[in-house]
Amino acid sequence: MLNKKAISPIIASTLLIVVSVIIIVVVLTFGTDFTKKGTIQVDNVFGN
Repeated sequence: MLNKKAISPIIASTLLIVVSVIIIVVVLTFGTDFTKKGTIQVDNVFGN
């Protein structure tokens, strides 16, 4: 029989990694979107 004490830390570690990757993707997506919008606004102000 599998030792359930060994499975729980593996599941916890996997969940932590997955949640971290999701948070990183959301932050990078927001940052990219924010930067693009800011660049467009600056271009509009300076007439480029």
